[in-house]
Amino acid sequence: IICEERCRQYGFVEKALAEFDAALQVDAKEPSIFLARAEAAETWGDVAAAITDYKTFIQLNNRQGWVAVRALRRLGAE
Repeated sequence: IICEERCRQYGFVEKALAEFDAALQVDAKEPSIFLARAEAAETWGDVAAAITDYKTFIQLNNRQGWVAVRALRRLGAE
C-alpha cells in the first residue's frame, strides 16, 4: 500500500501506464508488455486491470502462461 500511495503521489503510476500504452502501440501482441503491466497493476492495487492483463498474457503466450495462472490464483480469479 505504501508503494501504491507514493507511486501515485509522484506520478509514477501515470508515467508507467503511458509507457505501457506506448509499447502496445508499437506491438499490441507482445506478451511481455501485458505481463509487466499486470504485475504493475497488481502492485498498485488495480486487481481488475491485473486480471485482464494476466489473462491476455496467457492467450498470447501459452508456454509461460503458468506465470500468470499463479498470479490469477493469488488474486482469486482463475
